[in-house]
Amino acid sequence: MANSSFQFLRPRTLEAAQANIRNYPKAVVLAGGQHLVPQWRHSRMPLQVISLSHVDDLKGVGLHRGTLSLGAATTLCELSESSIVRSGLGELARLASKMGDRYMRNLATIGGAACTTNGVGCLPAALIGCGATVHTTSRDIPAEEWFAPMGAGPSLELAELVVRMSIPVPLRANHACLRLTPGRFALVTVFATERDGAHRVGFSGLGICSVRSQLAEEWLDRKEPDDSDGLARIFVGIPSAKAPTAEDRYRLSQARRLLRSTALALQLPN
Repeated sequence: MANSSFQFLRPRTLEAAQANIRNYPKAVVLAGGQHLVPQWRHSRMPLQVISLSHVDDLKGVGLHRGTLSLGAATTLCELSESSIVRSGLGELARLASKMGDRYMRNLATIGGAACTTNGVGCLPAALIGCGATVHTTSRDIPAEEWFAPMGAGPSLELAELVVRMSIPVPLRANHACLRLTPGRFALVTVFATERDGAHRVGFSGLGICSVRSQLAEEWLDRKEPDDSDGLARIFVGIPSAKAPTAEDRYRLSQARRLLRSTALALQLPN
């Protein structure tokens, strides 16, 4: 039986969306719905749902002075097919093109993914590896702080929304994923960039949160991909390496392989 008190709200401005959230503090905020809708099939529907799909302030892709700007409502399909993203940071477009299937990419948004994924998936590793910043209606949060151990990002205040993400365009970028089939789910992801002579590396799939690895960055800075001892030392401090299960050991071994592959690719001439 349908719930006669159910409300589906479609604000068209950021201010209206925030007003709706303040008026209905228990409402569920909906972006692409790729995490929420499956949950509702097995639990009670909320009384109010606030859709952000018509808020233009959350849309748009731009490149200005070496910084890529992505609206939080940018879908993975738009990210993968955008000529601006392809010319500025093609590796991010290639990563997005491999995530899930086309149906999911047409609906899932980068803002929604950032709020619902943490230790797994491609996007957290990419945002950390690129040195991205998550911009909300009241704060600017570095990606490595956003994807924190206590959950999928810092706790947002009431009516605080993710608006966009900014990414400094690197000189080089490369990534590698171990994907499971079916579903193309990324079990482990490595995303590395080089900018101003220094490297930056993000990992996901190795613990309860996605992380930046300064040891991996130092190893890449030395440009010695055949240094297997140095490569092995990178993963000693990873949380899952302290008391590894068989699955953890498999993930760590794959992460070492993926990082070495990424290191070799970064050394190739453009």
